[in-house]
Amino acid sequence: MFFNLPKLVITTIPYKQAEKFVSILLSKKLIACASIQKEGISIYNWKNNTVKEKEATILIKTSSKKIRKLKEAFHEHHPYDIPEFITQKIKGEKRYIDWIIKETSDD
Repeated sequence: MFFNLPKLVITTIPYKQAEKFVSILLSKKLIACASIQKEGISIYNWKNNTVKEKEATILIKTSSKKIRKLKEAFHEHHPYDIPEFITQKIKGEKRYIDWIIKETSDD
């Protein structure tokens, strides 16, 4: 299992598109699950303008083996030109970690 560690990917997306985006990632077996957080407001600079968007934060659970393909799927299906893609290592209860790895395996 040391070669395929669990990962948490954090992203934001327009709230109305969050469920569809997660469904695509699940159907491709790129993620074990995702938690869509309540709609919030993001304010940022983009192309010399200040933008204010209603966005959802999505916490995605996956495995390190799927990170490359997940990035590709982000570029294909995420509506932003530069989608947020922050990864973190996950430590947790062994059965849950095993489940993440199983759900994202190619078997």
